[in-house]
Amino acid sequence: MDHIFLLVAWVGFMLQWITAVLLAYKHIQSSIDIHKKGDLNLINESNTKLSEGRKLFRDFGEQVNTLAKEHDVEMNKK
Repeated sequence: MDHIFLLVAWVGFMLQWITAVLLAYKHIQSSIDIHKKGDLNLINESNTKLSEGRKLFRDFGEQVNTLAKEHDVEMNKK
């Protein structure tokens, strides 16, 4: 039963990671528009998306580490 819980949690974490990747991609797209247009509103929007993406990546890492500790799983960083 623990394995099913871990699998479901992992899928949820992966969806969060995909959301963070998409936000980072939108930031790159916005950056291209900023250089083309020089619009300060686009700069602010792009920075907001970047901050949101970074937070999602941090949250993802923290949640994975918490889940690993709860289930006595050792995470190896390479």
